[in-house]
Amino acid sequence: MQTVATYTTSEGDVKELVWEAGRFFVDGYEIALADVLAWDAAGLLSWASPETQAWARSLAPQPAATATATAEVQPAQPGTAVSARDALVADIRAALVERTGYEVVSGARSDLEVRSAVASANWGTGTKTVDFEAVLTVSDPERTVFYWEVLKERGSGLSFGAVESESYTISGWKRSGTKTEAVAGPQGIALDYSWDYGKTRSLIEQACARHGYTFKPVLRRAKAER
Repeated sequence: MQTVATYTTSEGDVKELVWEAGRFFVDGYEIALADVLAWDAAGLLSWASPETQAWARSLAPQPAATATATAEVQPAQPGTAVSARDALVADIRAALVERTGYEVVSGARSDLEVRSAVASANWGTGTKTVDFEAVLTVSDPERTVFYWEVLKERGSGLSFGAVESESYTISGWKRSGTKTEAVAGPQGIALDYSWDYGKTRSLIEQACARHGYTFKPVLRRAKAER
């Protein structure tokens, strides 16, 4: 394992980008080469050395040459090929991947889909799951990121008591505050979680501000998709 670069998060934490077994990782999460090149193009990385930066750029897939010389390839130019949009999406993905429990993937109808299994329990006489989902899409003509999120709760059966507390404020489509819940089962507390409504949104808002994009939360998922 070798540290090849570092970057500073929006919260001031320094993260290491490491190279191991032919792949890049940050805090144990694999980072796609395309995202590494996008971070590099956006100036987000501090490389171990100029040679290390040149080596990382050389890993970029090389496009096929013209039809008259299909057997040849032209050197890639990762430093100039990454758009502002790609750099923004890569920055958002990096910020979210740092949070344990978040699954961040490219969406079929959106730029990113975010999922987190917040809590799950089965206490014999009942069950409950709490999941977080979000999608976002970047609109270049409007320089805007459209964002939708939801906290889903599903439960069945009987519990032996529950204590739930929720304190939040709403501004437009933005909900800020926290929710906590504890559910008792036959053996004691079966489910106990706390959720910060603004945590994920704040990370994305900060990335949008760094790249000069407007952040716009929407009420319906379809509004955050293509």
